[in-house]
Amino acid sequence: CYFNTSSSTSITGSFNVSSLTDLGTGYTKITITNAMANANDISMQCTCNNFQAHNPNTPTATEFWFYASTANGTANDGTRNYFTLHGDLA
Repeated sequence: CYFNTSSSTSITGSFNVSSLTDLGTGYTKITITNAMANANDISMQCTCNNFQAHNPNTPTATEFWFYASTANGTANDGTRNYFTLHGDLA
């Protein structure tokens, strides 16, 4: 999934992502269309503009959180965020 959170939360391109929910500055919940086999599948997240990204919450088989921050740890919304999910579908 390639998405923007800087001015409004919007999906630029994706596969198997049904929606994004803005949870506040830097935080986005990603909901997938087809559930994964379990919550232990691996998500990989990155963002541009010298920001950091990671998953700050325990994932489920259908929901994953994305958190973006500046290099010093301050929450920040970015224009180019990327999320991939690796595992088996249910």
